[in-house]
Amino acid sequence: METQETKHESPAGCLLRVFWMVLGNIALFFMAYFIAVPPSGSRQTLSVFDAVYAATVGALILSRYLDIRYCSGATASGGPATMANFRRYVLILVIASLAIWGGAHAISYFR
Repeated sequence: METQETKHESPAGCLLRVFWMVLGNIALFFMAYFIAVPPSGSRQTLSVFDAVYAATVGALILSRYLDIRYCSGATASGGPATMANFRRYVLILVIASLAIWGGAHAISYFR
């Protein structure tokens, strides 16, 4: 009779993965929305939403690094993640988040 070994993830690894895959991106979406359509109705060059947006991008990068380096990180499809995956993730995240941030400010400016 063969026994199949079950791999259990640490709770920290699971939380990191949920953050970089879902929660952090939701936070970026809402910060971009509040930059484009400020709750106060006034246009500002920079606001607290810009700071939170930048901090969230940093937290996403850090969480992905920690997930791969210390928590046996996996790709979105479930395969083992490498530092090459991390570098690609950072490149795509930084380019996309800068484009979205710029777009949010353009919307705010032309509103």
